[in-house]
Amino acid sequence: MNKIKLKIRLSSNNLFAFSNMVDELEYLSEQNKEFFININSIQQYHKAWSELEVLNAYALDDWEVNGKPSDFDRVWDVKYKQDAINLIEDLVKLLK
Repeated sequence: MNKIKLKIRLSSNNLFAFSNMVDELEYLSEQNKEFFININSIQQYHKAWSELEVLNAYALDDWEVNGKPSDFDRVWDVKYKQDAINLIEDLVKLLK
């Protein structure tokens, strides 16, 4: 579990790592119920994941609207990274 949590935390480094992580975690609660304490924690996980997905959608839209620049890391760091870190920490707290 610690490896999963570390991978999740590292995903805030850039948009593409974050986007991949959000995609990979979509069905975590259905595929790995043992990661959760009870049904309430699964419901909270779904809410936390949805917030990650919204941030991901905004960031990807920003990247696309700006012509899919290869140097988007600076924009990610300024506009999205801190929110990503905060949302990731909320999600990680829900895992055993």
